[in-house]
Amino acid sequence: MDVIPAKTVNLLQSLAQKGFKIAFFSNMTLPQRKDFEKELREIPLFFGDFNNKPNPRWFFDFFKKNNLDANKVVMVGDRIGTDMFAAYLAGVKERILVDAYSERFNALKAPLVIRFMRRLEKRLFLRCKLF
Repeated sequence: MDVIPAKTVNLLQSLAQKGFKIAFFSNMTLPQRKDFEKELREIPLFFGDFNNKPNPRWFFDFFKKNNLDANKVVMVGDRIGTDMFAAYLAGVKERILVDAYSERFNALKAPLVIRFMRRLEKRLFLRCKLF
């Protein structure tokens, strides 16, 4: 597994200590997820089961488990067509689009088709100002 940068771990720890609930809704493989959970084991995290974004079901599960309302949630994701759209469908108003982890931290690159889709989504959706 790629090492999660210390500043990312520190940020997640700080948010958790301040009472923020942190959830990961990822399409990572099971071995990747286990490595991720192991590396962040000291931080209370909610992992959605196998994801099927843009289906918003995992958001609703997280809201229910933590007694949250969509207006108290911020979505941070790297894909418009999956992450941002799922949050939109779940009623999350605050959505932050970031660079892909692999691009930001020189980690293992996503498959070519995913990288292509990210670029296409940004061009289409941002041009239409839907998000």
